Amino acid sequence: MTKITYIKCGGSYQLMEAYTVQTLMRPEAIIKAKRLTLTQGGKLTIHEGYCWDGCSGIVDRKSNMRAGLGHDALYELMRKGLIPHHRWREADAGFAQILDEDGAWNFTIKIDMAGLRIANGKYAHPKQRKKRFMAP
Repeated sequence: MTKITYIKCGGSYQLMEAYTVQTLMRPEAIIKAKRLTLTQGGKLTIHEGYCWDGCSGIVDRKSNMRAGLGHDALYELMRKGLIPHHRWREADAGFAQILDEDGAWNFTIKIDMAGLRIANGKYAHPKQRKKRFMAP
């Protein structure tokens, strides 16, 4: 198990060192976005400085921080249209796999996955991109 190093910033988290995780995704070409790289072999590198909001809808615990980080990064790539939206189930399956690796109880994994099934990939859809604001 690879550990992650992060700081808490209000209701969000910021990664302090790059983190690489094997995913179920196998894109045809390398995908690069700001602070995210996904190789053709499925390795997702989340670079230092990446921010995520933890596990939405459930309590953030040590046993779900890595899973939430990778899941949020993959969903972001889908919202940006860099991974097809229909692949959200693979991101969800990877979330469960990491929960298991990090010692989450089976009951907890089932509850967390039930929440993801209810959401049905909604938050991975490109229509869910956050509005950008500009100031002078």
